[in-house]
Amino acid sequence: MGAEGTAKQWLTRDTVLCVRTSVGDIARLELSALGTDGVGSDDRTMFDAVVWEAS
Repeated sequence: MGAEGTAKQWLTRDTVLCVRTSVGDIARLELSALGTDGVGSDDRTMFDAVVWEAS
């Protein structure tokens, strides 16, 4: 995971991230299934997401 002010982070199940999308919406991501490498860089990592439209 890379973003302004962050470095690669270890993720655990139930981690919650709040992010701004490229179109300005806000999203809450909760890690529901973690891939095998523990840093979320393989394709088996899954998030439950809620997205709020920017107004």
